[in-house]
Amino acid sequence: MLSAKDNRSMIRFDYLEETVQILDLTSSRFLIHDSNLGTNQSFREFCGGFCQANEPVRQYYNGMRVLQENTSVELKNRINLTYPTSEMFSTKISLLPHFYGVELYEDGKSLKSVSLIVLIFRAEKHLSWTPDAAKDWELNVDKFFGENYNQTKIEVNVLSQAVIERDVVRAGEYLQPFLLVGFTIMGVFCVATTIFSSVIMYGQKITFNKALLAITACIVPFLACGTAFGLMFLFGVRFSPILCITPFLVLAISVDDAFLMIHAWNRIDSEDINYKRPRPRGQKIAQSSRTLQVLVETGPAIAISAITNILAFASGGISSTPEIRIFCIGNATCIFIDMCYQLTFYTAIMTLFADSSQFVDKENFSNAKRAAQKLLRCEILKSKYGLKKRFVLQSDRIRKNYITPSYTPATIIVNNPGNLSDPENIRELFTIKQAFENLPDAIGPESTKLFLSDYIKFKQTLEDEGSNAISIEEFLKWPEYSYWKGFIKMPKKLKRFNLSVFTEDAFYVDLLEAIPAITWQTAVATFISVIIVCTLFIKHAATVVFVAASIFATCIGMFSYMSLFGMTLDPIIMSISIMCIGFSVDIPAHVSFHYNAAESHMRNRISCSTFTSVSEHTNDDFKSRLQHTLRSVGYPVIQAGVSTNLCVLPLAFVPLYMAKVFSCAMLLCISISLIHGILILPAMFCLYDRALIQFHSWISSREKQTDTPI
Repeated sequence: MLSAKDNRSMIRFDYLEETVQILDLTSSRFLIHDSNLGTNQSFREFCGGFCQANEPVRQYYNGMRVLQENTSVELKNRINLTYPTSEMFSTKISLLPHFYGVELYEDGKSLKSVSLIVLIFRAEKHLSWTPDAAKDWELNVDKFFGENYNQTKIEVNVLSQAVIERDVVRAGEYLQPFLLVGFTIMGVFCVATTIFSSVIMYGQKITFNKALLAITACIVPFLACGTAFGLMFLFGVRFSPILCITPFLVLAISVDDAFLMIHAWNRIDSEDINYKRPRPRGQKIAQSSRTLQVLVETGPAIAISAITNILAFASGGISSTPEIRIFCIGNATCIFIDMCYQLTFYTAIMTLFADSSQFVDKENFSNAKRAAQKLLRCEILKSKYGLKKRFVLQSDRIRKNYITPSYTPATIIVNNPGNLSDPENIRELFTIKQAFENLPDAIGPESTKLFLSDYIKFKQTLEDEGSNAISIEEFLKWPEYSYWKGFIKMPKKLKRFNLSVFTEDAFYVDLLEAIPAITWQTAVATFISVIIVCTLFIKHAATVVFVAASIFATCIGMFSYMSLFGMTLDPIIMSISIMCIGFSVDIPAHVSFHYNAAESHMRNRISCSTFTSVSEHTNDDFKSRLQHTLRSVGYPVIQAGVSTNLCVLPLAFVPLYMAKVFSCAMLLCISISLIHGILILPAMFCLYDRALIQFHSWISSREKQTDTPI
């Protein structure tokens, strides 16, 4: 794709001259090895029937040069440089596949300006070629024009499947420093908030073990991802660049669970000191007993979060889209391994290194504060590391702004063209051609390239001259018609037409048609899985309904804001939407489970010794349950939400579409889910309990009125 450095027209003579030089350079400089012949061949030698694909550009340049040198009226009549079809000595050439950003004079045909010229390099595949050899040829072209070619006048951007694949992989690799930045920010935040809650809320002493627990909480998800990816690759699942997002997701889920466990440990330890139940020899409860209490309180909430996410991604994993399938399988596997590590490895670390309550040492607190400040300064300096701006971004912008809106070709393959000497058969083929040309948004006959049109003209010309060499084989030998060799195959048997449609964007077009159905099917499967899992763990119908409603509202809000930001449903948006649908379960599930379990905890005086047990509904019961819920999960949920937002925030500054969309979706999902979990869900629970109490009171009063004798 060639564009002028000064953003002016490309059909200035010196710019067209350099364009033809670039065409000749690409056709001759870059070689590919042919093992059958034992030689290296240039594009001119292996192009086959596609050697003339760029001739319209060359002929337009030749016509302009001839007209500049010779201004005779006769010559001007034979050279007509118009758009979309030019004519050179009675030979018509279509400029549609090559000229973009076209501006015409008032006559509607003469070219005034062209912003972009596209050169197309295609070839018939040789049996001796390997996919890697073809990709290397494309990458060598891109490397030469990107690094070695003097682009003082013309900017050259190369776009091919190999270039896109390389840049997507490279872009995924460039996400790694930002993953490190996000990990560091989250680590600093985890250490700071863990120490804050331990010291301020529970009066414990600042120790290295608290920082160790916080850092370990950030390391465990990476261990889980490494294990999961190793298992996936062992069983033959290929790597996809979109899997670079997975560690962010698992990191967000894992630290949420770790915050719950650390907070529960500190609270139970604090209650052990303040709880006056007699114990043998005045000892505190053992570490193993405290660990058991932590798992009893947080284990079901962790399981709800993990299992619902796994089921959500499993439903996306059965989709027909390969990249989305790999993404969902990777996420589900990583979340499962992380849950296992969280309930085993991290629990063991916490049992060994978690501290008991001690008085705060102000000197240690000051030292920790100074150390945190130094670490933060270092992190700010590291965060200056950025992403290089070259990649396929420029090519994609050009393609999006110039090529796609103007000309998107579709190749209609006639597998069984029939007898081309039969006039009736020819008429039917032209009828089919006209049907395609009359489709909505089609350019029309000017954009159609059908060899029959040239062949009929060729045949009529030779018949008028009395020649008998009018076969298709002879037609393809003529230089001006040799272009059609790449589009014609002579079959041994002929059947009726059997049309097939091919376009380079067919994969994406077919995918776009499937995306809405796959998305809503996945959403329905997610909601069903949420209801089933929450019912198994919570066993309270109203609570399950509130959780499902919260998830639905979170997803609607997230999709609405993404739409307002100009994002449309594409494969990346779909993948991230599936991820966020599953991720929106976490905070509502934690809050709902603890609220529903609060009554039994209060009755048994295990979770919170400051509340008296209640055996039946009272006006203050739901308030006590709400206080217990917010005391148990309020702070760790806010910790998890803020830390995850800080982790994904650096991706918003990466000049990469996938990273920006992921960051935006995660920030929206977590923020809206946090609002629902901390504000809306507790309010709904209170309203429900109050309405239930009023209903019970009304029933009781009616029963008393019925039992009262008249």
